[in-house]
Amino acid sequence: ITTDGGEISAYGLNSELSSADAFSIFPCHEYPAIVGDYEYVILSAKHEMRKSRLLIVGCQNNTKVTITPSSQLDSIDTSVPTTLGGGQTPRSDKPLCMDDLDPLTSIALSSQDDLSGTKIASDKPIAVFT
Repeated sequence: ITTDGGEISAYGLNSELSSADAFSIFPCHEYPAIVGDYEYVILSAKHEMRKSRLLIVGCQNNTKVTITPSSQLDSIDTSVPTTLGGGQTPRSDKPLCMDDLDPLTSIALSSQDDLSGTKIASDKPIAVFT
């Protein structure tokens, strides 16, 4: 966690045998024209031997998050109370709703299929990793 008062950008790299992942982190801004809603559309990749994965991390208290998966989910790993649309089986055509995502609390999703096109909406800024 950084506590600097200015804007911070960072670059991350994760590498292992036959694989490398990189990501950029940009400052989060409050846009008055947007009425407190944040929307994200996922771009990810699926390797033939690995699942497509998605990680959401909270930045502020009591953040409401809605995830509409683009494909069938294999697992949801979170300590946040979750409401699954359409019953208790994660489905690609029904949203997942979380009402109490707090700072450093995470939601991890995985699928045998590509998660590109998954939509995430929140009422406060969140960090999204694919």
